[in-house]
Amino acid sequence: MKLITLKSLLSESPRALQGDQSIANALAMMTELSISSIIIVNKENRPIGIFTEHDALRVVADVISIETALAEVMTTDPFCVENTLYLHDAYTLMEEKGYRHLVVVDELGLFAGVVSEGDFLRHIGFEQLGKF
Repeated sequence: MKLITLKSLLSESPRALQGDQSIANALAMMTELSISSIIIVNKENRPIGIFTEHDALRVVADVISIETALAEVMTTDPFCVENTLYLHDAYTLMEEKGYRHLVVVDELGLFAGVVSEGDFLRHIGFEQLGKF
């Protein structure tokens, strides 16, 4: 099997929001792009949080206003991996930790994108994932 890095899976223009933006902004972006998470970055474009579908459910269940800042509801200190990590290693790591998303950074620690379980299925194939 050819060794492929996460960099090859990432979008050319990854989307992120900042912590002072609202939950409504995140929900709109998630709906528009059909994605299940939004990464929250600081002014330097370093990941500081993640807002997922699970967080959105908590917003609804706890009756939190969608005008609330993401910084108040995001999961802080997201687990990040470098874009040079091989797909096999990234998938194994994601499974071991029980995550559905991996936040990907470049060699400087700047936000580069996100990979999800669906990305692995699309790029590796179901049969190959079973072998992992």
